[in-house]
Amino acid sequence: MIDRIRIPVIAVAIVMLLAAGAVVQAQTFPTKQVTIVSPWEPGGLNDILSRAIAVQSNKFLGQAVIVENIPGGGGVVGTKNVERAKPDGYTLVAASNSTIFTQYLMKSPNDMNNLAPVIQVCSTPPVLVVKADAPWKDFREFKAFAEKNPRKIRVANSGTGGSSHLYTQLMEVKTGIKVTHIPYQGFAPSMASILGGHVEATIVTPNVAVQYVNAGQIKVLGVASEKKFYLFPNAPTFKEQGVDFVIEHWVGLMTAAKTPQASITVLADAFEKGMNQPEFKTLMEKNGLELINRKGEDFGKFVREDDRMWKDLIRSTIKK
Repeated sequence: MIDRIRIPVIAVAIVMLLAAGAVVQAQTFPTKQVTIVSPWEPGGLNDILSRAIAVQSNKFLGQAVIVENIPGGGGVVGTKNVERAKPDGYTLVAASNSTIFTQYLMKSPNDMNNLAPVIQVCSTPPVLVVKADAPWKDFREFKAFAEKNPRKIRVANSGTGGSSHLYTQLMEVKTGIKVTHIPYQGFAPSMASILGGHVEATIVTPNVAVQYVNAGQIKVLGVASEKKFYLFPNAPTFKEQGVDFVIEHWVGLMTAAKTPQASITVLADAFEKGMNQPEFKTLMEKNGLELINRKGEDFGKFVREDDRMWKDLIRSTIKK
């Protein structure tokens, strides 16, 4: 009888101790500097966002937040560095769609299963653009021409397997049209090729397109969003034109898998407060980004759904 009573009492005591430990961890974390790894070269959007978050969030986290650039392998090197880090919440990576893509395109890829979601920072819808004097006024006309002239339209991208390439692949799958993909080394050469008449179109993020739209050099035929986008209020969405083509080009913070949930919650709350500061919101607006505060499991669910979509697309169109 004594043993029967003692065992559940001990079990309850253990549970209470573990719970108490989690509370203490939440109260004491962090006790040192937190590092955000930007897996790209300094100066890019990923790097700019990481540094802005660091500046705005350290006062809410109670510790310094720094950014370390670890470029290489299309973002794989820096991402793997965080995957292998101690799961204590002190090292994060600024992840994005590309973090998903590289899993299925690289010989030595990163693995999203080795990362725990903390918070999504932002989202922006890709846009299909053509030269201002192109013969199509919207995507309906573009699509009709492409249907009658398979592969005649040349669409520039920032490199095979990159975001603009995969966005164009998805557009083809959603509409049934066929275009000719022309790879370049980055967004800038892609835009230059349109202005020079070497290609007819490309799909880019709004921050890349806006200066050319404002200068009257290019026009937007379709926006891959649920609703009209504030930088291009007169441009129609694909959905308005009868095509279910919606994409979130996103950036979010993730840390090593198996990091205690209490630490992830502390990080997410501090970063959310930093991201809601006026200075950060102004940065978002200037770069054509919308603030998205998906935290923890909400962000994790979004990433898993995005992962499934791109995995299926890459395996069916590139990795046949």
